[in-house]
Parts: sequence; C-alpha cells; structure tokens
Amino acid sequence: MPCCWRAASLAFGHGYAETLRRWRGAFEAQLDAIRAQCFDEIFVRTWRLYLAYCEAGFDEGRTDVLPLVLAVLAKAD
Repeated sequence: MPCCWRAASLAFGHGYAETLRRWRGAFEAQLDAIRAQCFDEIFVRTWRLYLAYCEAGFDEGRTDVLPLVLAVLAKAD
C-alpha cells in the first residue's frame, strides 16, 4: 500500500497580510464605484471586516498560507 509524506512546504502568511492590506486599500479607494453598482453598506462593512480580520490573523501568525508538495512512495515488489 502506498504512503505519502510532506516533501516540501513554504509558509508565506506574513507576506499575505501585506496583500490583504493592499486589497483593503484598493477596496477603500473604489468605494464610490462600488456604491454606484448598488452595493449597500452591509456589503461594504462585510468586506471591511473580512479583509481586516484576515489581515490581522496573518500578521499575528494565527493563520497561514502554504502549498504542500506530497510525495507518494510505492512499495517495491
């Protein structure tokens, strides 16, 4: 029966916090355009909360982003 193990991983959550900061800034810069598309204040507040919450989680190391490379070992016959 084959088994697998983690061959490689690279955590980059701290850098992702910066990405979220930029997304939040871009979102705030486009509020007039967002509202012009009939998105209401609930939508705006929901996205503000989501972006800020995720940013804080990544900054504090409470959550992370990482790709995993799994390798499968087959039994030799």
